[in-house]
Amino acid sequence: MEVYDDTEIFIVCPACEKSGGPFALHQLAHELRKRKIDAMMAYTGTARDENPVAEPYRKYHIPFVTDEVVRGEHNILICPETMVGSFPRHMRYVFWWLSVDNWAKTIRQQLDRALHTSFAQPLPGFISPTGEAGTHWAQSEYAERFLRMNHVPKQKIHHVSDYLDPIFLSRHADDAFDVNGRRDIVVYNPAKGAAFTRKLQQAAPDIHWVRIEHMTEREVEDCLSQAKVYIDFGGHPGKDRIPREAAICGCCVVTGRRGAAGNDVDVPINQSYKFADCEENIPSIIDCVRALLAEYPQRLADFAAYRALIRREKARFEREVEAALPFHGAAPQTKRLALLTRTTMASVALPQETAWETREDVRVSAVVDDAAAGGYVQAFQRDLPVISSEDAVFLYQEGRLEGFLRQDAEDNGMLHIYTS
Repeated sequence: MEVYDDTEIFIVCPACEKSGGPFALHQLAHELRKRKIDAMMAYTGTARDENPVAEPYRKYHIPFVTDEVVRGEHNILICPETMVGSFPRHMRYVFWWLSVDNWAKTIRQQLDRALHTSFAQPLPGFISPTGEAGTHWAQSEYAERFLRMNHVPKQKIHHVSDYLDPIFLSRHADDAFDVNGRRDIVVYNPAKGAAFTRKLQQAAPDIHWVRIEHMTEREVEDCLSQAKVYIDFGGHPGKDRIPREAAICGCCVVTGRRGAAGNDVDVPINQSYKFADCEENIPSIIDCVRALLAEYPQRLADFAAYRALIRREKARFEREVEAALPFHGAAPQTKRLALLTRTTMASVALPQETAWETREDVRVSAVVDDAAAGGYVQAFQRDLPVISSEDAVFLYQEGRLEGFLRQDAEDNGMLHIYTS
């Protein structure tokens, strides 16, 4: 599906929600804007005067709409699988299968509502839109196999996955784990496979089991960084985020075989660490967990390849997005700058200086001011977002900003550009 000069891309996302799906949707918008594509979020379920952007995603500074998307023959609507149903005419659309099982739950809910309306309303849309406009993206091998099994043509499927936050990865940049400082604890998410996990706990009450519950993201990270083992016997509706975070934090990972965990592409760990969640396997699972706790320094090496693959996910994601949404013609070349106010000049390390009057291929896209961050200001005949110096550094490192514009009080107020 090609991107044109006038293409606008709208990425549908539930407002104020923090989970793996919305994280991936914001990563996509971030990547598209890095490629200078006019992409924005289209939030659903917003209340009046409510900020629809969940806190973890505000650093991306993605423009958004909360009412209607702009229809146009070159415009694209990207919709997660849980929102498959009705689609506006006169635009192209992509269904991004971030999960499979969650789609099935949505369908059951829609059917239940339909059955209680005496069929006074049309049945909801289900899967696989017809016509040339629709394309499917698969976040996981599990989703891709599901689409092919349900006769979605191969040429309509693109593999577009996701990746862990680079800032998170930077805190675990190598495999130099403090094996002696690890605690003999087994971490699990009570929202994933709770019933079977309770059976494991009952079978081994002497093991220290720790629930990931009522924790901030940083508290979850700290917990995983202390633990020796992470288990997940949930449904794995897609390539889940927490097992990957656990591996990067130095946990040995044990999973079931449901969903995406059932193949060696989405969860590429040794088969000896995967078990079907049935009662006859409970003794073997407990034996495995005990061995991982007792032999942690040696067993940690079994997950080295998994950790290396996770660290390469961002580069792969960038290639996948470029393949799924190529430019029609030449990509835009205008450099995007941020205007520094005097209070933030010392907070950002400036690259090489260039005279403003000699550059015509630049565009100011933000103002950096820690005191006013989060608002907007009228500048250069446009409303520009005001961002913090921390976010400016992040966006510069990620390639969304390519330089900075500074007013020099000692040079008659002359504007100077600093670009790499």
